[in-house]
Amino acid sequence: MKTLTKRFIPVILTIAVFSILISGNSVYYDFPEAYISAETAAEQSGNYTLGISDTEGNPGDKVTVDVIFSGDCNLDSIDAVMKWEDSDLKADKVTGVSEIGISSVIGSNYITFAGFSSDLSGASSGSIVSVDFTIPENAQPGTIYDLTFKAVNVLGTVDGDGNTLNILNNADITAGKITVKGADTDTVPHVSLSDIEGKPGETVTVDVLYDCKYNFDAIDAAIKWNDTNLKSESVSGAENVNATYLNGSGYVTLAGYTSVTGGISSGKIASIDFVIPDDAQPGTVYNLTFTVVSTVSVYNEDGVQTDMSQKAVMNRGTIKVSEGAVTTAVTSATKPIATTVTTVNTTVSKTTDVSETSDTAAVTSATKQVTVTTAESTFASSSTLASTSVSAAETTVTTPVSTTETIKGDADLDGKLSVRDATVIAQKLAQNKKEELPERADFNGDNVINVRDAAAIARYLANEYKNSK
Repeated sequence: MKTLTKRFIPVILTIAVFSILISGNSVYYDFPEAYISAETAAEQSGNYTLGISDTEGNPGDKVTVDVIFSGDCNLDSIDAVMKWEDSDLKADKVTGVSEIGISSVIGSNYITFAGFSSDLSGASSGSIVSVDFTIPENAQPGTIYDLTFKAVNVLGTVDGDGNTLNILNNADITAGKITVKGADTDTVPHVSLSDIEGKPGETVTVDVLYDCKYNFDAIDAAIKWNDTNLKSESVSGAENVNATYLNGSGYVTLAGYTSVTGGISSGKIASIDFVIPDDAQPGTVYNLTFTVVSTVSVYNEDGVQTDMSQKAVMNRGTIKVSEGAVTTAVTSATKPIATTVTTVNTTVSKTTDVSETSDTAAVTSATKQVTVTTAESTFASSSTLASTSVSAAETTVTTPVSTTETIKGDADLDGKLSVRDATVIAQKLAQNKKEELPERADFNGDNVINVRDAAAIARYLANEYKNSK
């Protein structure tokens, strides 16, 4: 029985967190000016990427955009703001993946979301958050809604040893977009990287594919992946396409142009050879992403060479490691997610790296009732969040204490440490009401209250509950 209970610890905590987070957290506010003008910092490259996918839809359609994380370690926590210019585009719903609980606020042309993993191993690379949008009924075919990160305050990871780190300053932050389909959709160039499988040590070929009503003329772009052990070997142009390239650590640049007057029709325009690492684990997926797109030139209806890089839809590809010489257990698995692009320049607010510590309080009991009440917004006084009560068997691990003792992490000031405290922190951050959190919410002791404290509480409780059994 003890073994069975241990096995379901992450499930129990996840149910508790999600039960709270999904209840009444998406509320419409006007975007606070102070939040918009947050100090920004230059993007820095590294082995981590946080991006927004591209998608398409007709006027009036509901479409889904993914927030995609890719990195050497699993995701532990995130606190970010996504923004777009046209307030006629409406966000309807924000959802975290199974490993990530998300608290969110939806505004007229932005969303804020803060989330953390209650699973000790974190969330693997792939889609971590999905945002549902409704395209305006009167949107014109060919319209592009650019989606950017206005701010990313925390991007926390956890490695195989359970060590956590805010890797924000080592992450590439990329933008996405929603393109309106219709009569003119076939005039928007689509450039895609193919999906391929191969065994450890094998050389595999990924095709660069072009699809558009207009003939292809030229391309100048960079392709990036998160694992530098994957090596690009060579790039070759397709028939009637001349290609040059430069291999780098974790990236390859491609410059190609057609030798045919008037261009060439849709199809393969180039191929890239990759060598899969000898020690790659079966099931590993390498995500290949266009990170810089300088030129996508076409011959338009008048036969004039025209750069359409700002409108082009750039779709990512994947290399998946199949069964081969390596027979050890799979240690890294990612989810292939289509489409992301960085033709739009983004500025991102970033915080400094911090380290984590843990408390020593003992977990002695489990409760079965979770109740959440969120107060009226301080920057939208006419809006309130619903009070919600959720029941779930063994959903909350708590630490009873005396009323005179100050408990580190007790964000809801109820005199005990529980998963509710982690949830309250995430909710207040998403609502831009950090100032309402008490000093004791700084659970990891780094003198900063952010979503990493919520993640640290969830992980601490999971460990303590496990040890108590």
